[in-house]
Amino acid sequence: MTKLRILYVVHQFVPRHIAGTELYTEHLARAMQARGHEVAVFTTEAYHGEAQSTLREKDHAGLRVYEAVHNNAFPDFEGSYIDSEKEAQFERVLDSFEPDLVHVQHLCMHSIGDLAIAKRRALRIVYTLHEFWLLCVHHGWLARPGYVLCDGPEAQQCANCAKVACPTPKRGDHDDAWLAAWCARDTYVRDALDNVDLFVSPSRFLRERFVAAGYIDAQRIVFSDNGMPTHAHGSRNSERSGPLRIGFLGTLAEWKGVHVLIEAMNRLGEDEASLALHGVLEYFPDYVARLRALARHPRISFEGRYDNACVADILAGIDVLVVPSLWYENSPITIHEAFLAGVPVLASGVGGMAEFVDHEKNGLHFAIGDADSLHAALRRLLDEAGLLARLRSGMPVFKTIERDAEDQEQRYRSLLAMDPSG
Repeated sequence: MTKLRILYVVHQFVPRHIAGTELYTEHLARAMQARGHEVAVFTTEAYHGEAQSTLREKDHAGLRVYEAVHNNAFPDFEGSYIDSEKEAQFERVLDSFEPDLVHVQHLCMHSIGDLAIAKRRALRIVYTLHEFWLLCVHHGWLARPGYVLCDGPEAQQCANCAKVACPTPKRGDHDDAWLAAWCARDTYVRDALDNVDLFVSPSRFLRERFVAAGYIDAQRIVFSDNGMPTHAHGSRNSERSGPLRIGFLGTLAEWKGVHVLIEAMNRLGEDEASLALHGVLEYFPDYVARLRALARHPRISFEGRYDNACVADILAGIDVLVVPSLWYENSPITIHEAFLAGVPVLASGVGGMAEFVDHEKNGLHFAIGDADSLHAALRRLLDEAGLLARLRSGMPVFKTIERDAEDQEQRYRSLLAMDPSG
């Protein structure tokens, strides 16, 4: 079969960023390379002191990467989703790589206008939705300030959230200006998404939210969970001896709810459990300082940055992973990694977390943001004989990245075979 040229667009990329979207993009790109296709990644990176017009081509362990400088500073609200400079760089990447198809993973730090550019060039566009940024200007969490979960876009409330989370719009800082600015963004996003040929949602929950909000017609968005590399994970002993070993892997940021986990941990006995927090300590130093002050249990450790290649080893050293996020999440990579390693998961019982953690089968749900509820779940693992072993026996079978690449290729070829005027 003919070799394809595929351009993946993502907001940031490995090795400096190892969150789920970045890792999945790399996994998929390399799996497509292994299938014989030509692949490139277009991403952004912060290099303070360098001009944001800078665009360079790099090699990342055999993967072609176009990297544009973006220093995470927007001139105004409109600039957070429309960026003519980034659009010009996108044009340059298209000229250089000449892809057959563009697969968007995230457009933050780029420009939503890239979709129209690709369509004008008669390129097919696939867009994987990793969170709610297109729906929600409050960091894409679908949660209002104070982590109050939200059902979806509502003009006045979204304008209020924008006022808290975003730079001031061009029209000014008064309420009418914020409302007009949000409405303009909403219209622009909806129009831009019409350029996309196919959307992929890694969770049923996220798919339902986009369809319910009227952003995407149901027939244009498919559910397909992210594939995972499986070679690094092996079987594990189902028995536990000694203190319960609790782990957290991810960003040490408030929206990840790490303080809720520490509060629950503080209520356990000194000899009952240990908690290892794995995540970069420098990204949000004020929050990490708050966590350190909150941590009274002597067996709480701050392990710092970890290499994703070491995740299997980290998971082999814990009995349970806790995912206490304060927003819905989508398809958290840490949950997938834990299950591949045979580690049960305790997770906030909402959104993608509740979808992938089967309560009482391979993990437990607890009330979001509720340290009492999380403490009760941890207590069950300590007090209920056989519970941990039973949860370990209920691990699901996830899609491999090789199967995911095969499925994606079939989608690509189906789109490329369609009438270009369609």
